[in-house]
Amino acid sequence: MFAAATECRRRTVLKSLKQILSVILRKPCAVIAFYISLCYYYITMKNKSVSLFITLFIAIVAFAAVGAITLVKEDRYVKNGVKTDATITNVTVNADSDEDNLRYDVLVEFRVDGVKHKGQLDYYAGGMKKGDTVPVYYMPGNPDDFSYGKANYVLPIISFCSAGVLFLFEIIVITGMIRAAKLKRFKNRKKLVVAKIESFFVNRKSTVLNKHPAKLVCKDESGNVYKTKLLCEVYENFVVGDEINVYVAASGTKNYAIDVKEYSERKQTPSPATV
Repeated sequence: MFAAATECRRRTVLKSLKQILSVILRKPCAVIAFYISLCYYYITMKNKSVSLFITLFIAIVAFAAVGAITLVKEDRYVKNGVKTDATITNVTVNADSDEDNLRYDVLVEFRVDGVKHKGQLDYYAGGMKKGDTVPVYYMPGNPDDFSYGKANYVLPIISFCSAGVLFLFEIIVITGMIRAAKLKRFKNRKKLVVAKIESFFVNRKSTVLNKHPAKLVCKDESGNVYKTKLLCEVYENFVVGDEINVYVAASGTKNYAIDVKEYSERKQTPSPATV
């Protein structure tokens, strides 16, 4: 029974995500925005951080827009619609090119003032079958305009949650871009200090953007300690005792930038993304 409930929830989430994609693809402006984002991606491929930033930004806007659109739509039915019971007259299953990707079309009918109204339900929940009774909201002036009476806010919630998760990743990317810009500025204007790596810790249990969060600590000959957080590949490693360049501001050692990129290139390994 627990497995059946889990499968039902999984199908509900997948159905909601498919609805989000269908809404995006039905909107010309969204398609144009997606096309523009792809163009920007290929134009800026030399700078992966910028490419990722633009891609995430477009995705955040798309998910937030879908969430807002569907929220307004569902809110209209809940606040202005009339709730009644409809009977499922047929459930058809259509398979896309991928046999695992199934689309369920649920046909229902209900009566308003003795007049029968038919149409396709805009939602499918696991276990729906012919003869079942389901709640619907219909608009008083147009009963043919109706919506499923349960889980009305599932799609908006999933859309906004998706946008929120992507926004967290966007913050990580922005932080990395800011640190990269700071390092570039420091290289041109600040004092170079050669420090030695004191410790390097990687959290292998966590993954962010397919990399592991890590913490690097190094110290110069004067005893000044420099720390930074970064994202590392599985094979990435900073060897304790190795020298690493640190660019320090003239005002003091509290304002600095550790050149992890130069160290990685020197070790002939890809550079980790700072966070």
